[in-house]
Parts: sequence; structure tokens; C-alpha cells
Amino acid sequence: MEVESAASENKIKDVFDLGTNEVTSDILNSFQDYIADGFDAFEEYIRSSCPGLDSSALKMLLAVEQLHNLMQESAKKTSKKLEQQFKESVFFVPEELALCA
Repeated sequence: MEVESAASENKIKDVFDLGTNEVTSDILNSFQDYIADGFDAFEEYIRSSCPGLDSSALKMLLAVEQLHNLMQESAKKTSKKLEQQFKESVFFVPEELALCA
């Protein structure tokens, strides 16, 4: 099965001049950027809402940073599973089609 998957992936790269690794990396990087942008916006909102940055605002900023770190760790753990799922379901080319290409 591994050999068939590698052959299909090579055919995709040959036909479209695009490997699935590049595509899934772009998708995962976009996802991580989207998460980071959301946390940055939330931090900016806290800073603008609390101009003096009192202790409660600092605690909120720390909590946001900790939550962001936890989400990054979780994304790293699940990214390999997501990449495999993309390869198997989204970018999978049946061997019959790969041979025709």
C-alpha cells in the first residue's frame, strides 16, 4: 500500500508539478497563521481596553499567551494526522488514474 501511495504521489507531482507535501504544509501554515492572528487581535483588544495595563489585564495577557502556546502544541501533535488524512482522502489519486496520466 505504501508503494502505491508513493507512486500516486509521484504521479500528482509529475502531472501538476506540485507535491502534496507542499500543499499540506501551506494549509497547516495557514491554519497556524490564522490562529496566531486571532490571538494577536485578542491581545491588542486587551491592550486597547486597558490602557494602564493593570494587574487583571496583565493576567489576561498571560492567559492568552498560555492558551496560544497550548494550541500550538496541539496543532503540532495533530498536524501529522491531518496531513495523512489529506493524502488519503483529498489528494489521493487511484492507481488506475495515475497510470493514465
